[in-house]
Amino acid sequence: PGPSAVPVPPPVPEPSAVPEPAAPPAPSAVSAPPRRGREPVAIVGMSGRFPGARDTDEFWDLLASGRDAVTKVDRWDLASLGSVCLDGGLLDGVDEFDPLFFGISGAEAVYMEPQQRLFLQEAWRALEDAGHAGDSLDRDRCGIYVGCAAGDYLDLTGPSDYPGQALWGNMNSLVPSRIAYYLDLHGPALAVDTACSSSLVSLYLACQALWADEVTTAIAGGVYVQNSPRLYLAASRAGMLSPTGRSRAFDQAADGFVPAEGVGALVLKRLSDAQADGDHIHGVISGIGINHNGTTNGIAAPNGTSQERLMRQIYRDFAIDPAGIGLVEAHGTGTKLGDPVEFRALDRAFRGFTDAERFCSLGSTKASIGHAQAAAGVIGVIRTLLAMRHEAIPGLPHHTETNASVTLAGSPFFVHTEPREWAVPEGGRRRAAVTSLGASGTNAHAVIEQPTVPSTPPRSRPDVARLFVLSAATEQALRDQVARLARHCREHPDLDPGDVSHTLLLGRRHLRHRWAAVVRDITELESRCDARLSGQDIAARGADSQVQALAQQFLDGGAPDFTELFRDRRYGRVPLPGYPFERERYALPTRAAADDGPRRDGRLLTGDEFYLREHRIQGTGIAPGAMYLQWAAAAARRTASAPVRLHDVVFLRPLSVPGAPRALRVALRPDGDATRFTVSSTESAGDEPVLHCQGEVSATEPTAARALDLPALLRDFRPTAFDPQRFYAEWRDRGIAYGPAFQGVAAVHRGDHAVLARLRLPGTAPATADGPLPHPALVDAAMQCMRLLHGDGDDRDDRVGLVFTIRTVEVLAPGATTMWALVRRAEDAHGADRIDIDLATDDGTVCLRLRGIAGRRTGRTPDPARAERTQDPAHVERTPEAADGVTTLIPVWDSIQPTESAPWPPSSASVGIIAPPGRARDALLARLPGAHVLADPAQRTRDDLETALRSVPGLDHLIWVAPAAVEDRSGASVVEDQADGTLHAFRTVKALLAAGYGDRSLGLTLITERAHAAHEAEAVDPAHAGVAGLAGTAAKEYPNWRVRAADVEEYDASSLAAVLDLAADPDGNLRIHRDGRWHEQRLMTVRPAPPTSSRLRQGGTYVIVGGAGALGTVISAHLIRRYRAQVVWLGRRPQDARVDAAI
Repeated sequence: PGPSAVPVPPPVPEPSAVPEPAAPPAPSAVSAPPRRGREPVAIVGMSGRFPGARDTDEFWDLLASGRDAVTKVDRWDLASLGSVCLDGGLLDGVDEFDPLFFGISGAEAVYMEPQQRLFLQEAWRALEDAGHAGDSLDRDRCGIYVGCAAGDYLDLTGPSDYPGQALWGNMNSLVPSRIAYYLDLHGPALAVDTACSSSLVSLYLACQALWADEVTTAIAGGVYVQNSPRLYLAASRAGMLSPTGRSRAFDQAADGFVPAEGVGALVLKRLSDAQADGDHIHGVISGIGINHNGTTNGIAAPNGTSQERLMRQIYRDFAIDPAGIGLVEAHGTGTKLGDPVEFRALDRAFRGFTDAERFCSLGSTKASIGHAQAAAGVIGVIRTLLAMRHEAIPGLPHHTETNASVTLAGSPFFVHTEPREWAVPEGGRRRAAVTSLGASGTNAHAVIEQPTVPSTPPRSRPDVARLFVLSAATEQALRDQVARLARHCREHPDLDPGDVSHTLLLGRRHLRHRWAAVVRDITELESRCDARLSGQDIAARGADSQVQALAQQFLDGGAPDFTELFRDRRYGRVPLPGYPFERERYALPTRAAADDGPRRDGRLLTGDEFYLREHRIQGTGIAPGAMYLQWAAAAARRTASAPVRLHDVVFLRPLSVPGAPRALRVALRPDGDATRFTVSSTESAGDEPVLHCQGEVSATEPTAARALDLPALLRDFRPTAFDPQRFYAEWRDRGIAYGPAFQGVAAVHRGDHAVLARLRLPGTAPATADGPLPHPALVDAAMQCMRLLHGDGDDRDDRVGLVFTIRTVEVLAPGATTMWALVRRAEDAHGADRIDIDLATDDGTVCLRLRGIAGRRTGRTPDPARAERTQDPAHVERTPEAADGVTTLIPVWDSIQPTESAPWPPSSASVGIIAPPGRARDALLARLPGAHVLADPAQRTRDDLETALRSVPGLDHLIWVAPAAVEDRSGASVVEDQADGTLHAFRTVKALLAAGYGDRSLGLTLITERAHAAHEAEAVDPAHAGVAGLAGTAAKEYPNWRVRAADVEEYDASSLAAVLDLAADPDGNLRIHRDGRWHEQRLMTVRPAPPTSSRLRQGGTYVIVGGAGALGTVISAHLIRRYRAQVVWLGRRPQDARVDAAI
């Protein structure tokens, strides 16, 4: 078909107002390479499905109009799952399939991965487009090469939901094998996975097989479908996705890629064979090759040198002068790092052959539909072929300002946002290059040309009656076939009727439901199609008797020899509408709600549970300890009313659900003579479980507890004025906000080292069904009263007690809505302070007995509202002061909930890493595969560091990592290792300044391991503690820098991932990461100790060495004013005017 009627507007200036592109140059003689190329490969058939387009015609309409196929994703709730990107270029109807057409049962179709289904259908359509879906295909020597990744279809099933068909239904190796099996093909059938370059690598392998004469025909392509949000979640965590939801290729605003889906299939033959067989040729592959990046800064990082080497090699080996290339379909994912690397490689490769400027359009399909991963390469080829067919180049969407690291001026390339006519010199051919770069490191590059226009063949005689046939597996599909053919005839009235008849008779498989027409031209064929659709189909009169007889045999279900109709001349094969597959839905069976989480002892937590919604610590919903006891007791109970005894319960990590739902799992397992329980959670299938709580289930049941004598206790305990509102306000001041369901403390009575509290279950507390434990809100209320043992509960206690372990938990009887809690001090066998709690009903029956509760003490975080009130002079609270007005402050580390922010730096940033070899470097490169490893602490001089920094121009972010912590470090080694730690960080800052970063915007992350103690008992390695001070100084002295300083418990992947998710601090203040939580330092006011007698005496005489210095003068002034002392200064400085002034 000729160019479509899609209007092509006149060229318009690109957003950056760069001048119009120069006229396409004649091939340059800069470097005339010797011809060593192999025979060109013809693309004779193509088909595909794309976001927003079900076939190649709709795809061209999308591209030519400049529309964006990327939309909000509604297949999953990505926001609740924690994805950075909420948009995508997803296919419609990925669960639609026509299994009966291919002889596949519906039962098997359900468990066929959609990638198998889609490629099977599009491969068939590509063969139809080529006119080789009939007996003309050489079944012994047809190969299939498909780029595809292992699917995630089984992510949607439970552990035993699927039958045996799912085994081969989910093998990616079956993607090419399905069409081979259906057509009984005996050539190679290969699945290729090199990540994003898979489909273009498949095209290369197909060409190699044709050149080696292993096959005469090849089907090559790729497919990618997302059945689960796995890619969104993994790529979000890797910082690779676009938060704004658009792929902005080569644009300054590029911030990552947008996931997409797609499928494309091409039919290939050697050019000489295609010409001899009369095939329609969409385009010609004049050169193609692949290579690998080798060793780079990271296994997934791009390598511009390898890309350039590949292109130069292809141009030399296939005698291609890039001066004739008018379009580059780039990989162009829309990242600030990858796009410039690719551009510079293209620029250098072209410059090896031509000095011409602005003759080649630079574009990327990913800006229109997103990144279709394994199918991206073949989709780029199809876009190129369509541009050649329509003699127009689509614009590049979302391009407003060219990436600052992409220098178009003076290069062979230009960017345009509107479609342009694709002009070529007189007698020239349109030529394009397609690049595909895999995260695996495998690069692919191809050059595609417009086929040579053959001499016009003689057209069919207009007075000859010709037979046109259509067939389908169903009557409805046949009707759809007729309608499509009628529309095609209207759109292409210049079709040769002989070629159309030849293609339909010899290039298609003939199915059960059939239609035939004997007509003389395309206009008459269209009329017969319309008549068939209106129910007025009649046989043509005066038709050739031979043709009419063949038509009747066909309609009767026969298989006549149609070759006799085409012996008068050579006929061609032309692209015609493909088969309209049935759109039956074959989705996995919907699982029952009970299967959405783990097994019987599990559930799915969404964050909306009352115990997460109304129990918040530092602003985050955290499951209370009472819930762990509830879950463990429910799993351990033998009958609905049997008592349960747990011991050595340890609370390890908090459980929160800030984003994606978490699957909770309570597991029991034998451990020798004991049975251990664990409470863990995971965010998605395959994740490493996070362990929150563990302990043992006792083999002996607890004995009944003696009932509490409540009347006697009430006589012995003194009633205490208790204000519930104040009590829970004080908890809020300490960073723990209890919602209405957890505000169960109603009254308090005090005794010696004990508290008796009246508890009442609030009406807002929902019922629980995990018996026999009393309601967890009441259990938590009992634990709240432990704070009352440390004082009267007012602000004099500035620390919060959090439960860490419980020696024994005895669940004896169901609880009630009103209960009493006896909370008292105790000691363990070693004399350590512990707390015991009995929870009893109104008649004194003990329902729950907790023994040996131990906690951790942590500094509180003031309530923000209260902090605001202190700005009002009417609400200023006096700080306790000593007699001399001195305020005592001590540093404490408070747990905080960091402000939610996107990973920083983003994947699109240019990132440098300075870190010693080991776990930290490996973990960072896994999260930031495009980062550059600049140096390690072994490179100690500033010059070495400056050279390393200058090797990567335009850094957006530098991450510096201190050497790992050392256990039991000696004092001498602390001093010696400063060279690799604080001093090295200092030299790095100096090197940054020397490299010109002082006045530039820069992100700086400084990371240490256990250099600071979050609490007094923590063992630390202080050798690199000074880095934190350097961070604060750098943040204040260089306002264009955003500084983040973090000290982690261990250089593991999760801790370093948490660092990358932490926002910078404006003042460069240090944050400490312990037990999965961040902590910040504050200065807490403490009461000074009672004044003691001073060693300084009134009227004394004191000699101060260096007294004329700044500190000496302050001390002198204090002694004179406070003690009326005589002061003598000794120093090396002669008495001068400054000393006189100080005196």
